Amino acid sequence: MKRLLYLVVIAFTFKVYAQSFPVRNGNLDYIVSEIYKKDLSITNLIEIRRDNSGLHWFQTLTEIFSFDGVNKKIYKFKSPAGTTIPFRINGFEILEDNSILAATENGIFIFDTGSESFIWIEEKFPSLKGLPIAVSCFYKGIEGKLIFISALGHGFYLLEWNTKQLTHIIIDSNTKASVPYEEAVHITMDRQGNVWGLTRDKKGIWNFNDKTGKILCSWKGELPYFSDKRFQDLASLNYSVMLILP
Repeated sequence: MKRLLYLVVIAFTFKVYAQSFPVRNGNLDYIVSEIYKKDLSITNLIEIRRDNSGLHWFQTLTEIFSFDGVNKKIYKFKSPAGTTIPFRINGFEILEDNSILAATENGIFIFDTGSESFIWIEEKFPSLKGLPIAVSCFYKGIEGKLIFISALGHGFYLLEWNTKQLTHIIIDSNTKASVPYEEAVHITMDRQGNVWGLTRDKKGIWNFNDKTGKILCSWKGELPYFSDKRFQDLASLNYSVMLILP
């Protein structure tokens, strides 16, 4: 009997070793490695997030689905005409009020609880104007605000969620600097609430003060911590540079 038990434990260990993650359902914690017989170790999961109710949401390049520990549910993306739209999903974010936003090559979609599907954010909030056509990724750092990047434009966008006020932040109008978004969002924030980031052309480091709305750039000699000439041109470094801030 003991030998049989050991074999079961060993078999289970090998099954979950490839890729596993914790999922919480109610008051129970457990490990999940399969959903509907689909091995998660071969599923290209990009993001895993948990909403305010404890439900886990998963994103691949082509779909977003939820899993409560028992049931998996895939959610469709619909146009205003009600048709399903196939496209690439670049990322998603869950906000403080439990709103779920998806960044796609066709713009921003929001989860509609009534239809249990993702719809264009302009359909839900018609007064929200000036959104870019394609959205590459989100960064949730400033309280109550969402930063996102478009592959078709320079700088970045700042959305104040409660008022739905959208601002396009220009990093450098001369060089039309944009934020790199391949594989990861190269943006971070210090304890004072300043946003820091790199540029896609590897020009240098920039800083954004949300209170003043002012942008400072290392390649212009405007940042005291990065005033040395070696910080003014990061062309020899790759996008994996990490900023360690006080």
